[in-house]
Amino acid sequence: MLNLRVKIAVIIIFSMKSVRIIILGLLFIGTLAYPSFAQSKKYFFSIGGEKHFIEEFNYAYAKNNLDQKISKDSINAYLDLYINFRLKVKEAKALGYDTTKAFKEEFGLYKNQLEESFLTPKRGEEALVKEAYERSKWEIRASHILIRVPKEASQKDTLEALKKIKAIRDRILKGEDFASLAKTNSEDPSAKQNGGDLGYFSVLKMVYPFETAAYNTPIGQVSAPVRTQFGYHIIKVVDKRPNEGQLKVAHIMVRATQKNAAEAQEKAKQKINLIDSLLKSGASWNALCKQYSEDQNSIAKNGELKPFGRGQIVPSFEKEAFSLQQINDISKPIQTPYGWHIIKLVDRIPLGSYEEELSKLTRKIKSDGRASMPRKEMLKTLKAENNFYRNDKIKEELLRIPASVASKNQWKFDSSYLANTATLFSVGNIKISSGEFLKNVESKPFDNRLGVRAQMTKLLLNYEDSLVVSFEKEKLPQKYPEYVFLVQEYHDGILLFSIMEDTVWNLSMKDSLQLITYFENNKSRYSNTIKDTTVFSSSSNLTLEKIKEKTAHKIHIGDWENLKSNLLKENNVSPLTLQIVSKEAKAWSRAINAETVKSGQVFKQEDLWYLVVLTNVVVTPPMDEIKGKVIADYQQYLDEKFIAGLKKKYKVKINKKSLNNVYAHFKAF
Repeated sequence: MLNLRVKIAVIIIFSMKSVRIIILGLLFIGTLAYPSFAQSKKYFFSIGGEKHFIEEFNYAYAKNNLDQKISKDSINAYLDLYINFRLKVKEAKALGYDTTKAFKEEFGLYKNQLEESFLTPKRGEEALVKEAYERSKWEIRASHILIRVPKEASQKDTLEALKKIKAIRDRILKGEDFASLAKTNSEDPSAKQNGGDLGYFSVLKMVYPFETAAYNTPIGQVSAPVRTQFGYHIIKVVDKRPNEGQLKVAHIMVRATQKNAAEAQEKAKQKINLIDSLLKSGASWNALCKQYSEDQNSIAKNGELKPFGRGQIVPSFEKEAFSLQQINDISKPIQTPYGWHIIKLVDRIPLGSYEEELSKLTRKIKSDGRASMPRKEMLKTLKAENNFYRNDKIKEELLRIPASVASKNQWKFDSSYLANTATLFSVGNIKISSGEFLKNVESKPFDNRLGVRAQMTKLLLNYEDSLVVSFEKEKLPQKYPEYVFLVQEYHDGILLFSIMEDTVWNLSMKDSLQLITYFENNKSRYSNTIKDTTVFSSSSNLTLEKIKEKTAHKIHIGDWENLKSNLLKENNVSPLTLQIVSKEAKAWSRAINAETVKSGQVFKQEDLWYLVVLTNVVVTPPMDEIKGKVIADYQQYLDEKFIAGLKKKYKVKINKKSLNNVYAHFKAF
């Protein structure tokens, strides 16, 4: 992901001329001395004695010219730009830009982001989104039985819970009633009332392992035991139906709960029945909602609620809402734990296409437990690839450390623990002892609300995962050549941006005096010659002939009234006998469309004589009107001046034989 600074660079660079657009490509494409460059040593050119190789140029040229016709001219032009880019990077290094704190922080941030991108299982994430969309097409009704066991439970307690849930499942498979066993055995408190029935639910409503088991179990069957963060479950799938999408409804509500006195509850019932009768007699829904509804959050919207799907609202409300068939259908009064409601169907919102649902599903999955699944699989693979080892005997000893190690909300180990040299973890050629791990733990806070075992379990897992990831990061340059390219691209890109800021962009934006001077010295670049058209009209042919012979050459863009006044004086005629025709007048159109205009002669149309005079006028717009273009040109001037200075400072040598090899490589003839 690009940070803000590089995004700004893109905007600035694209505001300049085409040469900057090509440099932009270099900023992100760059050149990289990845291993094959160093090995081949195919010298191409040098800048101030620093060699650059054919391979790095070929890579950059190919990547920036995929859609261009390749020729010697195009290669030569790109080589000029490429050398200019390398000159600027060399100067930035010479000036110490790569040693500043700002550079190191920005480059370090990008490098970390890049490392994470290479260690992020993108395909796994995409698969989860696609899986979620396919599941979202269906709603599952299921029941479950839960035997609780914490995630950090001992192996003994975990096996005991698994044994217990298996025994219950065996009884069900032999014919015992699922609901009855749920009421007597499930450790989900609600099971005593509902027999484990969860109702209908769709994707992302349950924890991922539970959801997966529910969607993969056929209707009428019972799943194998499923482990979640809550413990072990067995799931019976009762029904599966197409997703009905979401509903948008409005309601009128009269509050009444079981805590209210019987008299208050009866009054609420009478009030909702009154509203019902008024609606049936044709009263306005909106008016009744504003007058009677006690849901203050929805009154301003005429009772409208946020769209909801199955399993997202009180069951009795959901059942009645989904039973409404036609838009604007109104329900009978229904009771929920919150009071009485009358519901109006506003809209049905079906499930969208994959593309329409993609953004929403991606966002939800990132906040769901399943988001960690691809990473877990990746870590499992990396551990196998790098011969990761964990000493489970030492691990168990650490999990049994007494609570006395905690002091004032801080882990505190005596020397016997810290001096333990037994290997706890190893990956590749790296070994971490038990003592080294505990030294790291001592910097962590201790939560007195949790036990030692629970916290130590998490610390051990986080440490081993970070150890494996760190080891893999060190291997990225050898494992992924493109990683080296990208790191170098960004390294050089930051340097290019920084030095261009100081030598070109900031100068052109801040030094207004120099910008004005540049404009004044280069006005001809912004001037245009236009045809100034003037149409004269008179009842006298002689008047127009006189103007044509003696005055026409003096006509130029200026104030029309002054021009008219001068003409009248010079030709000794009255305003009645000479007019300068306005562009808005019909006479203007008649005159300039006449065939005789081409000859520049006085001509007559209807009762008047006309003369059309065309004058070449050089026009230079004010700088404020073309400031963007002036700034861009001034930046190019500064850039060319900067490059000229660099070429004097750093001698550029091109190996002609290597250039011919480049032509041959790209088959440019």
